[in-house]
Amino acid sequence: MAKRKKAASKTPLLDSLSAGQAQSVLVRLVCDDPALAARAEGIARDLLKVIDSAKIAGILCDDLSALEIEEVWKTSGRTREGYIYPSERAWDMMDEVIESYKEEMLRYLRRGMPEESRIYCSGILLGLRKFQRDSRSDLLEEAPDYCDDTFGPSGKSGKRQSAIPCRCTCSPVSSRRRGLIVGTLRSLAGPVKKSSRGY
Repeated sequence: MAKRKKAASKTPLLDSLSAGQAQSVLVRLVCDDPALAARAEGIARDLLKVIDSAKIAGILCDDLSALEIEEVWKTSGRTREGYIYPSERAWDMMDEVIESYKEEMLRYLRRGMPEESRIYCSGILLGLRKFQRDSRSDLLEEAPDYCDDTFGPSGKSGKRQSAIPCRCTCSPVSSRRRGLIVGTLRSLAGPVKKSSRGY
């Protein structure tokens, strides 16, 4: 059986752009055409609505599980700033991992997408529970209350202020960002029209 030829890209120049270059093209297009700007907003919103809380949970659990207890021991104890307890250092390291996920969740709120923020939040909370339940991380030996305190409402724990600032019922420039921008540009371009000269 003959192999089907791969269709040639209709936007080879767009395909070759970096994320920054593609963003520049998109910004120039939407600035010059209000109707195009509205269409681009709609496409971006549709793309951002695709959130897999289970996938977020798995990635977060993997990120937390990748933390090494040796790093806790290496960076705790006597320091120039004073004594840092291993439990405090373990807590800080897990906070650093969680921070980017919390920021993305809040970004959805700033976009005016509260439902998507809730779904993203549920992914974070599921990830914490998965880490607590399935991980054999030694960091949980140093900070056994981390997941429970972070899982609870903000301010529940008097120890730290790392609690996820939302209450969800459990039922994320990368290549992904570049793909989103280029995908938006392709959608805006629509079908490629042939010129009167046939090319």
